[in-house]
Amino acid sequence: MPPGSGGEEKLRERTRRFQLARVLKVTEQMLEQANAGNWDMLEDLEAQRSLELQECFSMQDDSPSELIAEALATLIYLNEQLVQIVRYARERAAAERFDHRRALQAASAYSEGL
Repeated sequence: MPPGSGGEEKLRERTRRFQLARVLKVTEQMLEQANAGNWDMLEDLEAQRSLELQECFSMQDDSPSELIAEALATLIYLNEQLVQIVRYARERAAAERFDHRRALQAASAYSEGL
């Protein structure tokens, strides 16, 4: 494609759309794994998504298309859901640790009284 023909820009946009589609797919997989409590798999998928995002945004694009903007909005929405799931799981784990610690203290106090 001759420089300045607009062909390069179209190719760049098509490539970015494809990359964003992969990022969205990985993000959906991350949500599935988070909902299932598969934290190791979630971590692996996050590393994959991070690389995809770096590659996607390594190309300069001064005027992304509406489709790309919509994909980014969807990505942000899915990411917010993911953050909420992880935050809830972290809070639940902290509460479980606290309850476990309290149960151990009670058992220790009981055994000392025997």
